Amino acid sequence: MVYFGVKPTNYTYPFVLKACATLRDIETGVKIHGDLERLGLGAGRDIVAWNATIAGSAAHGLFGDVIGLVLEMQEERESPNSSNLVTILPVIGETNKVTLGKAVHGLCLRKGVYGDVVVGTALLDMYGRCGWLADATRIFDGMSLKNVVTWSAMVGACITCDSMESGLELFRQMRAENSGESPSPVALAAIIRGSAKLIDVEAGK
Repeated sequence: MVYFGVKPTNYTYPFVLKACATLRDIETGVKIHGDLERLGLGAGRDIVAWNATIAGSAAHGLFGDVIGLVLEMQEERESPNSSNLVTILPVIGETNKVTLGKAVHGLCLRKGVYGDVVVGTALLDMYGRCGWLADATRIFDGMSLKNVVTWSAMVGACITCDSMESGLELFRQMRAENSGESPSPVALAAIIRGSAKLIDVEAGK
């Protein structure tokens, strides 16, 4: 397109950024972002462009960039959608930015996506990673719809927060309520960690 002298517009860039995210081509993505800033189109990014940039940064482990983009979105009064949220929340948990996580939680409530099983699961997982088990439990208990991923995230939260017995009990409940489905690898890994911790505790007595 550029080769033939056709200039990209603010409608073109979001699709290019999305392609960069899909291909995990962070180098080209950063270059495109620079072009946007030079052309004065940075402030006009739509939600597709935000999604692509955030997803690309998260995929490459650039967690600091993701947090920076979230703060930038807030400054520009851009409201994340469900796709943004399920990408942002694990990064917040990984970096233990619980204050920012609570702000995003409030945004979920205001946007009415709190009942979305994927967003709810991402929220409780974020709190679990940050060590806030009570908040994770509150979200889990308030979810009318839970899937195996939700149960697995809650089991993992218990184990992460050293509440091993609660995690094992939840695992048993999960098996009972989802008898037709196999436990997820995440849940099994969490249970193995929890069992190992319990053995260590017993050995230390």
